[in-house]
Amino acid sequence: MSLELSGTTGVKGVAGSVSAPSITGDDANTGISFPAADTIKFSAGGVEKLAITPSGLSGDGSGLTGVSSVGGATGVDFNDDVKARFGTGNDLEIYHDGNDSIINDAGDGDLKLQRGGSTKFITTSTGARVENTSSPLTSANSSGNDFVVTGDGAMGITLHTTSTSSNCAILFADGTSGSDTYRGSVIYRHLHDQLRFNVNGGTLAQQINSDLTVSFQNTVYATVSSGSDISLKSNLVRFTGALEKVKQIVGYQFDIKCGDKGSQTKKSGGVVAQDVEKVYPDLVEEKDGIKHLEYSSLIGVLVEAVKELTTKVETLETKIAALEAA
Repeated sequence: MSLELSGTTGVKGVAGSVSAPSITGDDANTGISFPAADTIKFSAGGVEKLAITPSGLSGDGSGLTGVSSVGGATGVDFNDDVKARFGTGNDLEIYHDGNDSIINDAGDGDLKLQRGGSTKFITTSTGARVENTSSPLTSANSSGNDFVVTGDGAMGITLHTTSTSSNCAILFADGTSGSDTYRGSVIYRHLHDQLRFNVNGGTLAQQINSDLTVSFQNTVYATVSSGSDISLKSNLVRFTGALEKVKQIVGYQFDIKCGDKGSQTKKSGGVVAQDVEKVYPDLVEEKDGIKHLEYSSLIGVLVEAVKELTTKVETLETKIAALEAA
């Protein structure tokens, strides 16, 4: 190769090629070539590794640590654990660790995902949130578009805990501090297999138990119809001696505990489960140390008690009529 020095034009030589570069060291097929106008190519062992043209960089990039290709149709390819870093303090890192793809925000600010310049999703040092959208995602209710899961088949959202003694909860808030962060909730208690509905900052309103019974706090406004068809029943045994047994049950007016953990009381009336249990033990059951009475079961008892009382009254009326006629 010949070199020509011509004033301000610099060093000139033959164009060369990838296999026979213009500028080389001791290795004749490793160096720099100028095979076309406005083109510089770097080769090693006769193989092109990097090309510089007015349109950018291209080549397989194997000469760059951790990079398998640059430019061309394949874009930029990084090997595992090689990070693309952004920011003067490497605030943002994007890489693949061999198993997972990771976007790591190592800076002080938030990580935001945007569409059309509008933020849709944010991760912070304390969690993540979906930002509101001005365009409804569902036609049913535009007020419920902050977080929408859609699909073309069966859908669901799972709250998963690996602990059988922990709770899973959905909380409802109208503020970011104090009691406003927890105004209502739906909680599943895994230890007891109970589903709870709380209001007013955590006050228990309703609880569905594992045996499919439902517990309510305070007053319940409802119209209830219980299945009573004969086809639903078996082993029918008529109540006997009901009047004497009812005489052993006392009716009371009382203050009853209500609210979560009995934190409140209200005026009520009825009977005591322990009294009923003495004469009708099958009508009382115990859950978590508390006795429960199925009040509707007492209807049959009272019906038979009234019949027995009616029989007594009719017998006395007959005797009195006989005495008056004598």
